Amino acid sequence: MKNWFCVVCVLFIIFTGCIKSKSIITTLEVTDIAVLSGDTYILSMKLEKEGYGASVLYSPGFDGYPEYEYFLASQTGTGADYRTIKEIEGISGVIVKENVIGHKGYYEGKEGIVFINASDYQVIKFIENPGLVPPDYTNDYMRFLLKGYAVYEQHTDTKIITTLTDTNLNVIDAKYNPLDQEEIAYIDSNSDGLYLIRNDGTGNTLLVSGLNAKRLYWNPDGNTIAFMSPDTIYTIERTGANLTVKRTFPEPSGYKAMCFYHDRVVYAMQDGLRVFKF
Repeated sequence: MKNWFCVVCVLFIIFTGCIKSKSIITTLEVTDIAVLSGDTYILSMKLEKEGYGASVLYSPGFDGYPEYEYFLASQTGTGADYRTIKEIEGISGVIVKENVIGHKGYYEGKEGIVFINASDYQVIKFIENPGLVPPDYTNDYMRFLLKGYAVYEQHTDTKIITTLTDTNLNVIDAKYNPLDQEEIAYIDSNSDGLYLIRNDGTGNTLLVSGLNAKRLYWNPDGNTIAFMSPDTIYTIERTGANLTVKRTFPEPSGYKAMCFYHDRVVYAMQDGLRVFKF
């Protein structure tokens, strides 16, 4: 077991001959979090190496510049212990659905979206896609969402991208309804609104605005959407009814990554995970 929150170690490597001693300072931090089940979390992590002395053997002038390693890990509870799953170059945007871990990264030298089984960690499907990190995908991996100036949906086999909304937005989150995966909830920060839209572009409906929403997540029942502002968690029905404040809390400072789930928000801090359930 390893402690990933305050990992700073100094190693001295001595090369005989013409190379002086070089120090290596390594820093490990969480870059993304997803809930696997219960209190077990999937983490993407980045190891930064500074002053990597051995590199001067091969790249004169490189000494002092950082190198990075990326890997996937799991953790149970809120302490600082994790278990390494596998090294994955450039991993980001981790999502867990139906016991499948989806993430952006490299596979066999190509950049794209990788889906791996959460039980044996074998690759199920790879979609070459050097573009943006998707905020959500369907359970059959056939479609995924993209966000930016609009909400976009891409088909994984045909690579066709459909623009679902106007293109003058600033979409900061979007998620499929878990029941039919054809209805999409999204947040547009330009209008400070939470919306629903069908994946054919119809039925664009404002549910609520003016609450500084940042993240959203559907309840598994497909009827209720949880969303959060920097210090408040709300729920609202997909009809726009029953807006409810579920919890208020001060957003912790200095967190490295965060995850918003239908019943909790999780922050990666220096001393472990901080979880606010609602």
